[in-house]
Amino acid sequence: MIPLMGLVSVVSLHWAQFLRCSGRGGNRALRYRLEIAAVPLIYIVCVMAVIVLFELLPYLEEFVRGLRANAGRLIPPKARRGSPGQTTLR
Repeated sequence: MIPLMGLVSVVSLHWAQFLRCSGRGGNRALRYRLEIAAVPLIYIVCVMAVIVLFELLPYLEEFVRGLRANAGRLIPPKARRGSPGQTTLR
């Protein structure tokens, strides 16, 4: 959902340019050119640090908590009881 919301935000802020790019705006004879700009290394390092901090660490922390709660097993003992496909106790 986040990439879609980012696209909607950019399109809504630059509606006239979006119409021109889609062929519905005033100047239809647009020329596209590829422009490659070098991204500073500090920007890449900061973005990767934020990704690790807010995305990866919470998942790892939850994984470790689950292992501790299940005595180091990936599947809790309660789920192993009974026949296959019947994982709930009634």
